[in-house]
Amino acid sequence: MEKKSITNHKVFLRKSAGYRNMVDKLLVIERKFLKELDAKDVRGPLDCLEGLRITLSIASYYIAQNEIYRSVFTNSNESILKSARKYLALSIDYLIKIYSTDPSFVYDERDIRHQAHAEIDEFMGYKMVTRTGFYLEYLNTFFEPQSRWQWNILDLSYELALVFKNSFNFKTLIQRLDLRENNVYERKLYLNNLKMHLNEVADGFRVKYEITRMSIDMDKAIRTLEILRHLHLALAEQKDIEAQNRKIELWQAKVIADQKMS
Repeated sequence: MEKKSITNHKVFLRKSAGYRNMVDKLLVIERKFLKELDAKDVRGPLDCLEGLRITLSIASYYIAQNEIYRSVFTNSNESILKSARKYLALSIDYLIKIYSTDPSFVYDERDIRHQAHAEIDEFMGYKMVTRTGFYLEYLNTFFEPQSRWQWNILDLSYELALVFKNSFNFKTLIQRLDLRENNVYERKLYLNNLKMHLNEVADGFRVKYEITRMSIDMDKAIRTLEILRHLHLALAEQKDIEAQNRKIELWQAKVIADQKMS
């Protein structure tokens, strides 16, 4: 059995060599980038976008390594997954620096979202956010259910949901949903993805609350639903507004009932 394990490890090292080499090269690039970034007096959205590209690439190569590991050993490598998680967390930090996690929909020229929308292509923003979300979903599949790692992924998904919302320019969004606008169907697709992501995050914290009974988890669940409701308000989606109102009322009533029983 030990001989087979050694053989499998050699197979893994051989098959993953290219990906491990790419990680090493990207880590050198990252160190150089961070040194140059530290030397700058002002850091704009495009600087953070460059850092985001690097960290997402590193995460993707760790994910590729884990897929090779699974093909050889039939299970995941926890160390590789944690490295991927680390670089996805760094990716979300860059996204926060670009778009912020401000839950409000109203902002002015002094807000960082204004600069981000002016300097970064609309669809580039959506794609970078959804790519990060795709990798997070991948990791969530392999961490132990209800473990601290999976809860950490949920917290990251909450931050990503706020970033995703802020990647949309609500000053111009309504008019850009007109069917005569360029790329309107792709824009609507990303908007629907945002709605699904907010719902999933809210449901995730609702499930966590049932396990932990910690009010902070239900607070996050309800807060996420409220952001989703405000999104429906911005889009004048009356049926969805009413549905979210009912859901929020039910969840708030659940917390009150639980507090009375405790």
